[in-house]
Amino acid sequence: MNWVIITFLAYSLICLGITLYVGKTKILNMRDYFVGGRRIGWLGTGMSYMATARSASSMLGDSGLAYLMGYPTIFLGMGMTAVEFLNMLYVGPRLRKFAERYDCTTIADYLEARFEDRARLLRGLCILTIVVFFIAYIAAQYVGMSLAFTTMFGWDCL
Repeated sequence: MNWVIITFLAYSLICLGITLYVGKTKILNMRDYFVGGRRIGWLGTGMSYMATARSASSMLGDSGLAYLMGYPTIFLGMGMTAVEFLNMLYVGPRLRKFAERYDCTTIADYLEARFEDRARLLRGLCILTIVVFFIAYIAAQYVGMSLAFTTMFGWDCL
């Protein structure tokens, strides 16, 4: 059997084991699932954010853009990193304090509490926006995953 496949399977089993262990022992309610019960510090939150932000769509898309446009795309990564750093430095702490004060778990909760939306119109608009755009985002993840797998395992696309 190919070492790439063995390594991939071993990694997948380890990730599955960690997921099952944490799911059974640490996640007791929805707040634990969404915001870690508010027990995760800045390092864990930052690592989670960066792992999420560096998904297949950004990794494959940015490298494809660099292939097409060349060295100027270096500034894309530098700019994204600077904006993310400033976001975590200035917006993150304020958002966390507000979310704790008003018991917000999701962005829809935050928008509803922040703008005192009694009619829940912002919540509905937020949910609709998330659903519509996440369909495209998830589609990009599947395309990226399929490209990665076909390249890594040497599979023929057709």
